[in-house]
Amino acid sequence: MIFLYCPKPCSSESPTSAKKCQKCGKPFPVRGKKYRVRVIYKGHRVTRLTHSLELAREIESAIKGDLARGKFDIYQPHKEPILDDVFEKYIPFAKQKKKTWGDDKSIYIRHIQPVFGHKKLSQILPLHIEKFKSDLKKTVNRNGKSYAPQTIKHVLIVIRRLYNVAIKWGLYKGPKPMDRVEMPKVDNEKITFLTSKQTVRLLETLDTWPDMDGADFIRLALLTGLRKSELLKLHFAQIDFENDMIKLLNPKGGKTISIPVSDEAMDVFRRRYEYSSEFVFPGKKNGHRYDIKRPWAQISKAAGLEGFRLHDLRHNFASQLISAGVSINIVQKLLTHKDIQTTMKYAHLKPEILKAAAKESAHMITENTAAEVVELDKARVKS
Repeated sequence: MIFLYCPKPCSSESPTSAKKCQKCGKPFPVRGKKYRVRVIYKGHRVTRLTHSLELAREIESAIKGDLARGKFDIYQPHKEPILDDVFEKYIPFAKQKKKTWGDDKSIYIRHIQPVFGHKKLSQILPLHIEKFKSDLKKTVNRNGKSYAPQTIKHVLIVIRRLYNVAIKWGLYKGPKPMDRVEMPKVDNEKITFLTSKQTVRLLETLDTWPDMDGADFIRLALLTGLRKSELLKLHFAQIDFENDMIKLLNPKGGKTISIPVSDEAMDVFRRRYEYSSEFVFPGKKNGHRYDIKRPWAQISKAAGLEGFRLHDLRHNFASQLISAGVSINIVQKLLTHKDIQTTMKYAHLKPEILKAAAKESAHMITENTAAEVVELDKARVKS
């Protein structure tokens, strides 16, 4: 059972629907409530405290499951869990909270579990993780290339996350080895965008491309800056044709948001609206389409953009807006970024804009210097 918990000195329980403590009469806060989970099974009595009702339900379910399977001992303070135990409890929680939980699972099974899965949390030392990090740098992936610093960083983040939830859920009380491990340095400044000539070539290619679905997808990515996943799962019901707006449902950057789009993009949506599918880009049997790799590979090659990634069209969208003088805060809203620092990473000015600014700066300095010389000459003549 789950109860609202009134902290010390009262330390009593009330139903989760209660507004006030049944014992001391103190009102429960709107935020920051504490919940007590109590499970009794075949003589075993277990209680846990947590700050979230949803998490309390997760803990209650996990306790009942372990009691039924005879694995309750892992909750006892005297028996420390191994990393596999923590991961087993983390995944159901991650499925509800994280869109990228599948990435965490893949990373754990591929990289972490073979090395640390069987170890108790206190047995994994910073030295072990440093060696693990060093070994990853020497390892090659399926394509025969070394793992990038960003990939290694993601692996270490999963380890850190497992320790954090283990402590949060009362499964572990020891030190966190990741606190003493240095994260790989990642270069996030490699932002690519189209030159004017490349943009013209791409648009000319799209105008004559026989695969309309592929051409329309690339054109909308260029015109809207939407993520590939957002375009692939986009429904016509999300498009407000009257006000030229798109509703993005639970985007990567946070809550559902409506963003405006250009007339050119709306023309593409209106043309595609004639298709008999709920999806803007339907897959087999008018269902959800999951991939656009082949069309992009063919189109980018035909336009002479080999090596240019599809996601770089999003970078290009941001840089176009910034170069046109659009506020970084507005660009943040259009890209649905939760943190403006993420927008700053994308919003690099194009080289030609920077060169023009540098030339203008030199011109201004030259003009100011010349004016000062004239004034000095006049002063000398007067004296």
